[in-house]
Amino acid sequence: MAQRPKAEVRARIVEAAASAFAADGYGGTTIGAVAARAGVSTGNVYRYFEGKEQLFAAALPASFAADLRARTRDKVKALGAVRDLRLLAKDARYHVLSGELLDYCLANRARVIILLARAEGTEFARFAGEFRDALVEWALEYVRVAWPTVVATPALRFALDEIYARFLGAMATALTELADDGAVREAVFHLTSHHQGGLKHLFELAARGGDHESRDDASRTTDGGSPPRAHSRGARSPGADPVPGAAGPRAADRGGRPGGRR
Repeated sequence: MAQRPKAEVRARIVEAAASAFAADGYGGTTIGAVAARAGVSTGNVYRYFEGKEQLFAAALPASFAADLRARTRDKVKALGAVRDLRLLAKDARYHVLSGELLDYCLANRARVIILLARAEGTEFARFAGEFRDALVEWALEYVRVAWPTVVATPALRFALDEIYARFLGAMATALTELADDGAVREAVFHLTSHHQGGLKHLFELAARGGDHESRDDASRTTDGGSPPRAHSRGARSPGADPVPGAAGPRAADRGGRPGGRR
């Protein structure tokens, strides 16, 4: 009678595969490399999986990507209309969900790294870009409640897009480069503090109608003068804070961002 597959061996192979895909991407990962990480023979991997595609599906199921997105959405919704997070109690739902989300990412760090920075050549190749777009829309939903006078102009959307691109890149880098969970937690604390403070400042400016230059440009246009100057992509409007969420090195696509633009 053939030996029945052991669940613990399969689980070890799946975890080894997730680590390999996070480190080398789908294209750079081989069955042999996964076997070496799992401490089994290559033939043993094939006892459980027909090939790399099936192995990847086991290492990063679609349900995980959906769960990560849903958990993040719930966290953003928990903000309600609060403008200053310092006013929230420590046991507020937002803080509880934030802690749970970070725990979830640490427990599944390889899968998160794949989604945010190593998904090229897989069905999740556009996940990071689509996740960033979703974060922008969720932020604007929040703004409509917390900052009702803010207008979602193309410039504001552009700024939010850049902010979240850098923030997601920084999160992926922290999970990749910091092996100790405590170090990741500290880094995420600094990143989110900077990110949240920058967003608050951005929305305050938008609620007041923008910075000094934008008001001057609008005045010149109204008076028949030259139209407002178009800022080049990647430029920061004068008077604005640096983009929240230091990025650091990250896997870049043709747009210089994890996951790419659609």
